[in-house]
Amino acid sequence: RNDGVPDSAKGAGNDGDRRTESCILSELINERTRVVAMSHASNILGMERDVRSVCDLVRRATRGRGQVVVDGVAVAPHLLAYAGSDAEGGPDWYVASLHKLFGPHLGCLVGRRCRMEQLRGLDSMAYEEGRLSDEMLCKSWEVGTMNYEACCGAIGLKK
Repeated sequence: RNDGVPDSAKGAGNDGDRRTESCILSELINERTRVVAMSHASNILGMERDVRSVCDLVRRATRGRGQVVVDGVAVAPHLLAYAGSDAEGGPDWYVASLHKLFGPHLGCLVGRRCRMEQLRGLDSMAYEEGRLSDEMLCKSWEVGTMNYEACCGAIGLKK
């Protein structure tokens, strides 16, 4: 079938490749894999990826040690499905740019709390007291002066 798309531009999961993305990915991931980064959707082809299936595959293949990072910039204005990244089966980290949501020019990284606690921010003294409050956890990752104007704009998106 000639669909006008050159074979070189057809990626996994399209008509040009009979194997699915999950099949190809399962050949690449093993128990030593620690990070799998993927885009949630293609802003060129408009193809949305099945994030939950990839997360399940990574967790099974790595015995829970692998982390999934999803770039949600292209899909955020249309489908911000993983804003609560602690959702069962979702990614460990989800990244979006708030200006795509008519918000401030501010990057947003949403992560599972358990993964955030595994990593040490530059303010490692905050970790000495045991379980951190949400505010302390977030502040431990801020290495400079906060952009208060952009943060207020981000809060405004919630409303």
